Amino acid sequence: MLRGSIRRWTLAVGGAALASLAAAASAWGCASVASLDFNPGVAPPGSQVEVLVTFTNKDKPVELRWDSVNGPLLATIEPATFSEGLHGNWRFAKGTITVPDNAPSGPHIVVASQEAVAGTATWGMPARGLLQVSGAGSPVVGQPTGSTATGRPMELVSEDSVGAGELALVGLGAAGITLFVGGVGLVVVTARRDRKAAAATVPGPSA
Repeated sequence: MLRGSIRRWTLAVGGAALASLAAAASAWGCASVASLDFNPGVAPPGSQVEVLVTFTNKDKPVELRWDSVNGPLLATIEPATFSEGLHGNWRFAKGTITVPDNAPSGPHIVVASQEAVAGTATWGMPARGLLQVSGAGSPVVGQPTGSTATGRPMELVSEDSVGAGELALVGLGAAGITLFVGGVGLVVVTARRDRKAAAATVPGPSA
């Protein structure tokens, strides 16, 4: 009787603990984190770039700054322009920034910050996004930052064409391989025929 009571209490306590963990995991999974998205993601100095800041608080403006939290102010997005109807107090903020004229080629950080509001939580603020500033051309994947892509030739490259000599060598090579394979096959066939002939001439057992 005592063992049964202990088992029931253990199962009850374990079930309550599992339910609490599941609720906490569900709440954490629903938490949305602020982030930045750029269009385009690569831009030259002096050009305009659209910036989308996700999951901002609905009541405070969003400031966009260059390269640090206290860097030059690029733009301020007012709450009146935020999109509506996303997770209660959360909104999406969209604005436009101008890449500084003196920005060197390479990756730069754009920081989105917003004043905290008591009783609300905006995860991920200040949010940071990476914007690539291009130089004379677009950056090339795998090459050092700021390098440009080498232009492709628009005309045919005559010096890279295959000549008659190369074609003749390829033909001779193919003919040699064919003769070799044929010779191997002939040797195998001849050997089998000789074995059969030898077996046919062996006398059988005498009576």
